[in-house]
Amino acid sequence: MCDLALVNVLSYLEIDELKAANLVCKTWSSQVTKLLIKKGTFLFTSSSAKRFLYKSSVDAFEPLRSKIYGGSIRLKLHLRQRENEYQSRQFANTITMDDAENLTFRLLEKGTVITDLDLQFCTCSADVRNIWLKIVCAAAKHLERLNINFDCGDTHCASGVVCLGTETFFEENKVQFSNLKEISCQVGRISSKFTMLVFIRHLILNSSVLEGLHCQLPSRRHEMFGIMEAGRPDVFQKLKSLNSISLNQEEMEMLSTNGINKLRSLSFTLYSGFRVPTIHPLLSSLGQTLESLEIDFVTLPRVPEPFPSGIDLVHIKHLTLKKFYGSIHFVSHMANIETLCLEDANLSVAFHDEASKFQYRSGLKSLKIFGGRGSTGRFLFPALYHEIVRFFPRLTKLRMEYFTDSTIKIIVEGLPDLEELDIPNGIYSDVILTGADDRKGSGEFLEKAECLADLKRLRKLVLQSPKITDIGVRHGLLSCFELRSLSISDASLELLSQQSLPKTFGVY
Repeated sequence: MCDLALVNVLSYLEIDELKAANLVCKTWSSQVTKLLIKKGTFLFTSSSAKRFLYKSSVDAFEPLRSKIYGGSIRLKLHLRQRENEYQSRQFANTITMDDAENLTFRLLEKGTVITDLDLQFCTCSADVRNIWLKIVCAAAKHLERLNINFDCGDTHCASGVVCLGTETFFEENKVQFSNLKEISCQVGRISSKFTMLVFIRHLILNSSVLEGLHCQLPSRRHEMFGIMEAGRPDVFQKLKSLNSISLNQEEMEMLSTNGINKLRSLSFTLYSGFRVPTIHPLLSSLGQTLESLEIDFVTLPRVPEPFPSGIDLVHIKHLTLKKFYGSIHFVSHMANIETLCLEDANLSVAFHDEASKFQYRSGLKSLKIFGGRGSTGRFLFPALYHEIVRFFPRLTKLRMEYFTDSTIKIIVEGLPDLEELDIPNGIYSDVILTGADDRKGSGEFLEKAECLADLKRLRKLVLQSPKITDIGVRHGLLSCFELRSLSISDASLELLSQQSLPKTFGVY
């Protein structure tokens, strides 16, 4: 009867609410599982649900074939060896090797199509390789996204990986990923990097419609793209999204000379010896299609570097620069840019005023600054806020550090259209909420100044400061009637819970 009542309650939930209920619900039964299937989804998160899944008839899961992703499921498997009972109990909430085999093959035997496969290899033993072989052979035809995470701690793991992706393996088993569009691969502690590159190469060469490649490899002895190029010269022509942890000069030259003209997303790291001028030809060749670019410069150079002209990157929407040392005047030439993210950059140089040499008034909507420094070690941050307002007067989203009571006036006056403000740390108090400064501590406030409540369109706010008190909560936050999302410190949240909130106000 309890199960029936639970099913009746859950049946009124929308699919997203049902997913959330699945994560917190401690009661599970076959009826609830069937309801999830009827709704069109099944989440492999509850250990009791997993037990029910592979112990019961797979016939109950037939609706999955027509409900999810056009007749398919997304399967996440954590492949590891079960060594003893204690270990299996310790990892009760993880699909172990035996469970994965039982679960996966019962689904595959029924002809269930798998489009998304997420595999984590914690060992490359013969048993695990067996599972990999069976899964790949059965799922290769319909697979669209493949994510593989190698986190092997044993010394034999590298040799085990060889067996997973040799040329013989693909030829003998006639494995062809005819629908695979995206490959993601993360590598932990495998000793032989070359082995991993061979494995990835064969995955790529047997994927005829590949669009995205996301690889995170340790420092390597061999160039991944050189290996790929030797096998299939046109492999780059199909890539629309490329995310590689490192590019050296030869690889960048190869990318810029091999006809990649459809790339929409690129992320790479420049190691020592390769600076901004090195990447000019590559970015120029991708300028007509590139929409998202992320560059990590690893170390700040001794002198500022000019970034490639924004005119070459006419379609860029999202730009992330890590450890960048140079002016950002080029952003004014990027007509379509929406988001700029600076991490550990030299801020005094980035926002340096170069007279009226450049037109700064960009249409940028979102600016995120993480960390950062000045040329002399200590930057005059109020000046930074003035520059931000002058550079980007149309900002609607701002994320910054080094926030103080004195800088809020600059932001409120210069960016009246702000909808989202994220100030996770800083030395600020109730003044930024109320606009009133009680310097004497007597309750007699000075004349009210600009504050966050004056931002009439503010919908999302992140505050993390121990100096915010009930005064700020009562007289400041509750005046922000457009707020829909709020993140504040625990102490402030406790104070906020004691207040009467507007009906439209949401706290997250």
